[in-house]
Amino acid sequence: MKNAVPYILAALLLVSGAASCSRFGRSSAQSTEFATFIKAHTGGIISDKATIKVELASSIPDVEPGSDLKEGVLSFTPSMKGSARWLTRSMIEFIPEDGQLKAGQAYTAKLRLDRIQDVGSRRFRKYSFKFLVAIKEAILQPDGISISEDSPQSATAFGTVSLTEELPLEKVRDMIVAEYGGSRPEVSVTTEGDPLHYRFEVLGLERGDKDRKLSIRLKSGDTGFVADSRFETVIPAIGDFKVVSAEYVEADDPYILVSFSEPLSQMAAEEGMFTVEGAGRIHTKVDDSNVRIYLEDIRDHAPVLTVSDGVRCYNSDRLKEAYSKTFDIQEGMPAVEIPISGNILPDSRQLILPFRAVNLKSVDIRVIQIYEENVLMFLQDNDLGGSSSLRRAGRLVCKRCLRLDSDPSKNLHKWQNFSVDLSGLFKQEPGAIYRVQISFKESYSIYGQKNNFRSGKPSDALLDIASEDITPEDDMEWDKPYPYYYDNYFDWEKFKWEDRENPLKPSYYMDESRFPVINLLTSNLGVIAKYAGGDKLWVSVSDILTANPVFNAELYVYSYQLKEIGYAKTGTDGMAEVALSGKPFAVVTKRGGSTSYLKVSEGEENSLSRFDVGGKALDKGLKAFVYGERGVWRPGTHTPGLWQPPGGPPSGSAPGSPPARQGFSGSTRRGCSPQPAPAGCAHSVSACCLLLDAVAGAVAAHAHDVIDIDDVIDTLWVLVDDRDLVI
Repeated sequence: MKNAVPYILAALLLVSGAASCSRFGRSSAQSTEFATFIKAHTGGIISDKATIKVELASSIPDVEPGSDLKEGVLSFTPSMKGSARWLTRSMIEFIPEDGQLKAGQAYTAKLRLDRIQDVGSRRFRKYSFKFLVAIKEAILQPDGISISEDSPQSATAFGTVSLTEELPLEKVRDMIVAEYGGSRPEVSVTTEGDPLHYRFEVLGLERGDKDRKLSIRLKSGDTGFVADSRFETVIPAIGDFKVVSAEYVEADDPYILVSFSEPLSQMAAEEGMFTVEGAGRIHTKVDDSNVRIYLEDIRDHAPVLTVSDGVRCYNSDRLKEAYSKTFDIQEGMPAVEIPISGNILPDSRQLILPFRAVNLKSVDIRVIQIYEENVLMFLQDNDLGGSSSLRRAGRLVCKRCLRLDSDPSKNLHKWQNFSVDLSGLFKQEPGAIYRVQISFKESYSIYGQKNNFRSGKPSDALLDIASEDITPEDDMEWDKPYPYYYDNYFDWEKFKWEDRENPLKPSYYMDESRFPVINLLTSNLGVIAKYAGGDKLWVSVSDILTANPVFNAELYVYSYQLKEIGYAKTGTDGMAEVALSGKPFAVVTKRGGSTSYLKVSEGEENSLSRFDVGGKALDKGLKAFVYGERGVWRPGTHTPGLWQPPGGPPSGSAPGSPPARQGFSGSTRRGCSPQPAPAGCAHSVSACCLLLDAVAGAVAAHAHDVIDIDDVIDTLWVLVDDRDLVI
């Protein structure tokens, strides 16, 4: 049972149905067998103005495009009002009435396939899928202030408004409210062609003899947006030359933005005026009252900025003192983990895989199935978690994208727990091993995007439920007659070694070691096997979920050449002794719909302790154990012990009675002189022999048998922990 996965952990985590790239896709209880009837449908995160569509896998000949759908064919929970129609002979569209789709609400749709076409089996009568209506959000992001040499008596504040849905420029302008010194200054809004991002400027902020605060906030008005974003910034006083702020900006070319209270002299960019410890070479650019310090190579997660007191403003005033700031830029890099060990999931009805992720909004899941008939061949080169000769033993059966940003309560910039029920992605086969890899792309990263929306952005794309995402190119890759397989889906022309640790560069996402992988086998059978050489193997089988012994489990033992060399069934105690006709390599245990595999070859056993407890097999001499409290014995010293001839206990012995006396030929050793044999012995022995108290089984006896050291010395040397035995 060493490979059992903690089941409780998997059960406690949030289960996310993984259909296409969304948590709100096909129900996890339904398999891709529905692809026979349904090709795609609305899913994931949609707009409150979207329509719900279902695309069938084949056309329905007796319907007319534009005609109404029959009552009861398509329903929703929670219910909503609207109209359903045939958009084409293979496409159904539901058009909700205005206001029926509520922002932030998750809906379940149910389609009665049996009322559209003949589906054969009863299990295909109903098809369910889910979708989420996006929260309409607007986020305010400050970009700093600027004071120009042409107009040093006033300042301008900059910022960005980001939206989840498009809004006219006039609506965005009405949402921005600026307050400064009891008045509302002018706000200018512009766009650079992106309808989801607008840049604004707050103009004409007159400076005084004291610092003043500028407050900027968003109001939703009649837009229906959630707009609770706001910020405050300081407009510095005239004549007080100082550093107002210094911020680290994550970008393709990261930089530190330093804002001053006065426009700078062009000489401020001279070498030595700005230094960044822990960032390699730097490049500075002066723009009025702001300085951008571009960092070529960030060597430390906490770079230290130092601004010299020699920096001068436009009127030659110097800083009163040097400025220093340490930046903590150790944001978690995009990553994913599978926080479990082992390979067995003890519930054959589900295949729930827990995982953790940080700074990712989606992950890709790839599943390779190692077919049941190939598992023993696979184990010839691997353990249960191995990957050698994958192409010879298995094939890619599933590719999916799982969206992680559908839950607004989760802060994706920190580690979060997720899980996915893989049984809804492909047809599960008992006895097969499934190799699951979780990976991610550059487009899935939210690294550096601190103002992330509470829910993901809506999409009109339909979610494809079929396995068509396994492309013909994928099939060609697995049809190659070579046993070894490795993923090669990266664009290596974009790879640069120096960018491999930068999450803002493509090279970071081309390191396969960042993508965890695990081999999973669904089985309730926990198997323990003991083998001590010879022709017998002892096996114990228990239920992993209940810890009860498993009765009548079938045990098949195979040699390394995959020839069956033993068979048995477990008794009521879950145990069995298997007679072998060769050296065992693997044990296959079957009961009901569960199958477990256990390698019993050398090197696969569990360690019992840090010490050697394997013992020693003797071809001659006696098995003996001496109870010794010291390392040196002198002639004539007696010590108690246990002994047994190679064939077992001495003949004629029985519980409760001493064993028969036995004599052994002797010779002198280490200068010991021969002595007469004790009564009952027919041979002379060495005076330096060790006298043992012999026992039969666990019953102590005191019949003294004289044992010649030459016959047992090898055994004694082992049993006394290699200490010197002096006679």
